[in-house]
Amino acid sequence: HTKRQVTYLYNPINQLNFSPTRDRFGYLVNYNIYDTNIPYDRTTILYIEDTQTRQPKEFFHGSSRTSGWEWFSENEILVSESCGSECQAQFVINLKSGKKYILQYGVGYTWSPDKNWVFAYNYSYRTGITIGDKFGNIKLRHHIRPSESETANTPLAVWSPDSSKLGLVMKKSDDKGFEFLVFASHDKFKTIFP
Repeated sequence: HTKRQVTYLYNPINQLNFSPTRDRFGYLVNYNIYDTNIPYDRTTILYIEDTQTRQPKEFFHGSSRTSGWEWFSENEILVSESCGSECQAQFVINLKSGKKYILQYGVGYTWSPDKNWVFAYNYSYRTGITIGDKFGNIKLRHHIRPSESETANTPLAVWSPDSSKLGLVMKKSDDKGFEFLVFASHDKFKTIFP
């Protein structure tokens, strides 16, 4: 077997993904970042094609900071991009309307199974957790005590299969072990445990 690089107009493509129904597919094209004829914010472009018509359509353009993308639903995509230290932006793009929602909740995004809620955390000078929706609306911000180690402050988030609860394991504020918290998404993310 011989490996070959797949290209689009002689530029390498990567992250080829099919839609849930397999009717469409998308891919990132990485253009030469040193080409002065290409604006920096257009060096990475996400194209979506219908499997029948095979006409590529541009749905997102970014830079070398664009780290990935995925199908969010049949008619929505999710693109991730670094926006600096402790900042990861996620873009939810509706393919039918073209509407784009920019989320900058923190880093370490963990989406609920129904894709209605997302958890993110911050460390260092903005230590805390954020829960929001895919439209950029923050539902809960909870500050946690900074730790000397960033990884000690990295909470583990797990959603229940029906998306009604969010469980978090994180460092206790007194640095003596860990605590387990459960929030109810159907009740304004009220703490229901402990």
